[in-house]
Amino acid sequence: MWGKHVEGAAAVFCVGVRPLAEDTHIWEPIMKTGAPLYFVGDGLALEEWRKTYRSGPTEHLGNRFNLAYRAILERIAQHGTLRN
Repeated sequence: MWGKHVEGAAAVFCVGVRPLAEDTHIWEPIMKTGAPLYFVGDGLALEEWRKTYRSGPTEHLGNRFNLAYRAILERIAQHGTLRN
């Protein structure tokens, strides 16, 4: 189910996780999607993972949720992912 949701997403948000390539059930669908990935967490870990595994648009919004909250809401609004 996770892979189908990521595949059909307008945007993917990951908050408070570390990208681990060996967790293929989580990160492989994110690697493959063309949807923008917005990430909150360790920016260095994201950049290392991105260089090797992801070609789609990827943006680090901040290291902590409270600092990235406004940017998260802005990106959600941009992608129209708030639906009834």
